[in-house]
Order: sequence, then structure tokens, then C-alpha cells
Amino acid sequence: MNILINRTDAIGDTLLSIPLGLLIKLKFPQAKIGFIVSPRSYDLIQLVEGIDSLYLLDPKDKHKNKWQKCREIFEDFCPDQYFHLGGDFTPTAFSFFKRIPFRGGLVSKIPSFLFLNRGLRQSRSQVEKHESVYNMDLAKPLGIDIDDSLLDKFKNELSPRFQLHRDQVDSIVSELPLEGKRPLLIHPGMSGHTLNWPNEDYGELANRLNDKYAKDYKIVVSFTPGDLAYVEGMKSAMNEQTLRNTYFLDGSKKGLIHYTHVLAGAALFIGPSTGTTHMANALRVKQVALYSPIKVQSEKRWGPFYRDERVRVFCPTENSFKKWGEDKCMATVSIDDVFEACEELLRIPE
Repeated sequence: MNILINRTDAIGDTLLSIPLGLLIKLKFPQAKIGFIVSPRSYDLIQLVEGIDSLYLLDPKDKHKNKWQKCREIFEDFCPDQYFHLGGDFTPTAFSFFKRIPFRGGLVSKIPSFLFLNRGLRQSRSQVEKHESVYNMDLAKPLGIDIDDSLLDKFKNELSPRFQLHRDQVDSIVSELPLEGKRPLLIHPGMSGHTLNWPNEDYGELANRLNDKYAKDYKIVVSFTPGDLAYVEGMKSAMNEQTLRNTYFLDGSKKGLIHYTHVLAGAALFIGPSTGTTHMANALRVKQVALYSPIKVQSEKRWGPFYRDERVRVFCPTENSFKKWGEDKCMATVSIDDVFEACEELLRIPE
């Protein structure tokens, strides 16, 4: 059984699709799982445990090049079952052309109606479950049903996890100007239109963390060039002492793998609904995640998939959204509460 899964879009979406492959592997241990991913995810997904084959497809490439790439992928992996979860539809059309017997996945856009013969329609906007569970539900045509008891029993096995070497993590972290301290990593930026915690609150949180933990920890604020507005807003609320004890890490300079190792070495991660939050979750780093109360953006669907005592999630109430609207509702998540969660997490033994 060779199962090829296509998820050629964003990093976070790709990480939340991994559980489908892990579920199939759990039910059919002899199965070989392959993923087709985009350039932005490829290096990172190489670190994920449980994937047998990984292939790169650039959705921005010319159609003839993508078609040829699909030919190479299908000849190498020889899939007898294929899933389309999101991204470019060229592999989906190629699976139809190659007459792959089982072509499953999410039926939503026109090509999925044309090319998938075992796909499922889902009302994901109703937000009845987590995005990863929606993805795992697509395995039902294989005779795999999931319920809460299975998710509880195998939550670790079904959650993405990166395989890193601790020596390499320590080596990369030691190269940063952290004065021998462990990083407290704050990532205030995000893409898209999801609501975020106020920039100034991230800054004030950094002040409080620095006031209490400067002896043992160094504040690290991570970003990419597209996040600079968030970082500047955060800086405006940081006092001089905190700014002196903060290292601003441009994750684009040394690449995603370098950043992942830095993240793995963090004592704590704090961030909004973005791919970095799911990366921290896959590393099992202690984390505080901040989410929007808007239904389709909520933590119920998009929050960290793996949950234990090392994961804290904050989301304004629906009433606060109705009362304050998009502009002010995220500020109802108090700095006091987030700081208290950070204190509690830092007290948990490693």
C-alpha cells in the first residue's frame, strides 16, 4: 500500500495534514506514506518522523514542468492511493491521468470534483473539530474511523514531531549572542488576516519576563521581513532594559532549518496563529498560543494539535468579540493572565 498525499501550500497547513499520514500508518503499519509539498515546507517536513518519501513541487512553476515533475514522482513512488488535501491540483490531475484506483481527499474546488473518485465534502466552516481531525476524516473511504477515544489514546502518535539531534540544537543555540542563557522566544508576527494580540501587549509581556527572568533567560524576538510592523509595534512598548536583553532574530537570514533548531532550544515559545506556533508544537516546546475568537480562525480548528500541560491557549470569548469588535477584542486577553501562564510553564521540569 503506497499512499501519496499532496499538500503544496503553507507550512502550518502542511503540518496539520501530517496526522492523516500518521493515522494511515497507525492502522496499516505496512503502508508507505509519501508527501508532495511546496518549497516553503520542503526542508522542514524532511524533519518529520513517520514519512517514508518526500517530494518537492513548486506551484509557481510552469505547467509543463509541474506535469513532468509529477511523472517523476509517480514513477518513483508508484502510488496505488492518492489524497489531495490542498495546494496545486497538477498532481491530482496526474493521478486521474494515471488511473490511480483510489483518489481521495477534500472535495471543494472544481478540479476536486473532476479528478477525485473517493473524496469527501466537509463543512469545515462550521468548525466542529480541529483541522487535523478534518484531514484525518478523509481516510474514512479506507475504512478508518476516528473518535475521541482513539485521539486520546494515540494523541502522541498522531501528532507531528520533528526529529532533531540535541547536540546540533545546543550547538546552534550556543552560536547566538545569548550570554549563555536559554531563549524565551516570542514570535509576534503572522500572515493573513487572522486577529492577533496587540503588539504593545507582546512588548509589555517581554518587559515582565525580563524583569523576573533576566538572570537565566534571554528574550528572543523572531520575525521575517514581512513581520517588521509587528516587531516595531512591540519595540515601542519595551523598556530600555528589556531591549538591551533582547535578541532580534531574522529567521529568513539562515533559513528555516536553522530557525527550527533555535526554536527547539527555547525554554518557552509565545506566538499567535501561525506556522511557527505549529512548529513549536511539533517540537513539544512549552508554548503559549494566542488565537482569534472569530469562528473560522479559532483555536478549536487551528490551535496547537498536541495538547498537554505544556501548552496554554488564550482566546477571547465570543461575547468580548461581540462587545468590542475586531479592533479591541484581542486586548481582552490580559497580560496578567498570559504572564501567569508563562510562569507556570517555566516551573514545569524539562
